[in-house]
Amino acid sequence: MKKLTEKQRQFAYEYLVDLNATQAAIRAGYSAKRADVEGCDLLKHAGVSAFIEELKRQRSQRVQFSSDDLLEKLRDQVNADLGDLFNRDGTIKPIHEWPTVWRQGSCPGY
Repeated sequence: MKKLTEKQRQFAYEYLVDLNATQAAIRAGYSAKRADVEGCDLLKHAGVSAFIEELKRQRSQRVQFSSDDLLEKLRDQVNADLGDLFNRDGTIKPIHEWPTVWRQGSCPGY
């Protein structure tokens, strides 16, 4: 992999924050007036894109949670039935009787 400048490396780190190339370019110190062009160019840069993929791989290993895992959890939450939390008479069930999807909580930040 071609050696990246510090600014290119910073762009890669910033890009992983929100996957917004324009904002990542600004946060990395590129001109706000040209950040949209710079961000697009940086994503096309073979070295930068390879570094971003390596950072993603490292993050997945570190947290042991992939984007597929997240999508599966979100799918389970979307399909979860609130009715599973209640008894037939409308009273709420004890937490230990709730389905796992409700006991494990939601995604951080939501």
